[in-house]
Amino acid sequence: MLKVKNYLLLAVIFFVPAFLVAQNDEPSEDQKRKPTEKYITTDLIVFDLDEGDVTEQYFKSETQRKKNNVSQESSNEDEIKEISESLDDYLTMLLIELNYLDTSDRFFPDYKNSLHLDMIVEELHFTYIKPKSKWPPTFIYLEMVADFKLSSYYGKELVKKTVTKEVLLGSGFEDNFEKELSDLLKDLFYEFIFDEEVQSKTESDAYFDLADEGTFTPVQIKSNARGGEMPEWRQSVATVISKDSHGSACVISEDGYLLTNYHVVGQNEKVRVKFMDNTESEATVIRKHPDCDLALIKVDRTGLKFLTPSTTKCNLGDAVYIIGTPADTLLSQSVSKGVLSGQRDFDGAEYLQTDAKVNPGNSGGALLNGKGELIGIVSSKYIGFGIEGIGFAVPISKLEEKLKVISQKDSAPVVPHSIPPAPKKKKK
Repeated sequence: MLKVKNYLLLAVIFFVPAFLVAQNDEPSEDQKRKPTEKYITTDLIVFDLDEGDVTEQYFKSETQRKKNNVSQESSNEDEIKEISESLDDYLTMLLIELNYLDTSDRFFPDYKNSLHLDMIVEELHFTYIKPKSKWPPTFIYLEMVADFKLSSYYGKELVKKTVTKEVLLGSGFEDNFEKELSDLLKDLFYEFIFDEEVQSKTESDAYFDLADEGTFTPVQIKSNARGGEMPEWRQSVATVISKDSHGSACVISEDGYLLTNYHVVGQNEKVRVKFMDNTESEATVIRKHPDCDLALIKVDRTGLKFLTPSTTKCNLGDAVYIIGTPADTLLSQSVSKGVLSGQRDFDGAEYLQTDAKVNPGNSGGALLNGKGELIGIVSSKYIGFGIEGIGFAVPISKLEEKLKVISQKDSAPVVPHSIPPAPKKKKK
């Protein structure tokens, strides 16, 4: 809990949930999303207020404020975390009011027509006009500084801006502080969302994550049929570690090719890969494709245990296994078992459905059949109240179709048989 001395900072903690019921003016029709514009979803919406980011300044008069003659100054050293969830809910409500949030009956998001919005409130500054010991103050100014970032669905940065706004709270601020604070947040959000550069992105018909398949030259990997047991299968699945998240990856060749999800590597050109023996290697992102959420990465290593892509058809009800790193990197190579629940097609994208447990961090991990053959790359799960056991994987057939990675089975070298010379006849 914050250690604060005044009413206003306490109000930030205890009254912000009123965002959800605050009465704001309805947006005009000109402000609302047009049918041809892209949707916007929230990703990272938080208050990130560290030491020195929440300040209080006291001035004896407005004149002294203009001259910057501070009579008292302090800084709050604690982080404000309690209101982050309410902030996310409030901005979601604003996006709905502007029709920027896709509320249609769509099972998977329209990634070609969706953008991500991040908003991080970095500073809060309270300025009090307080003659002598008078309370409450005559006026209170509240300034808020927020960093905004608009990205493509897979994280390509499109627009990044810092927005600063200030609101003047007069006498009687205790009665309408919630509305004043929500209006200030709304003004910050509107200034960014209606910025000319931002509007040029939302109104564009460009597909910002488009992959140029024409530049993909075929990559051939050796994929001899391998048997083995679960211990070997686990050694063929690694953990992918990027700057602020982790996922999983499947080794598909002994010389260092791994398969994971596009959303696991994002816009990174390099990621770290941690193997089951706790060794780590830097991996280069070779290629990625948004239509199937797959990425091919490469480490400079040989002699790796690898998984063989399956060439046989799976049947509904067949036993399947998921291997990956759910929740935390300490849980690498975790195994869950289930069945193949369905084979789905959503908006032209194919998925394998399973009831095996899928959790954050499993993305990019292996979906195996009973023989340990790779049949899919785990990509997502369906989340909802009371919903369990609905996970999805990208079929391994997309490896060649989209990424142009061809499995080349080794064949035994042909050694020409020489004809032995005829034995010499011995003289009698």
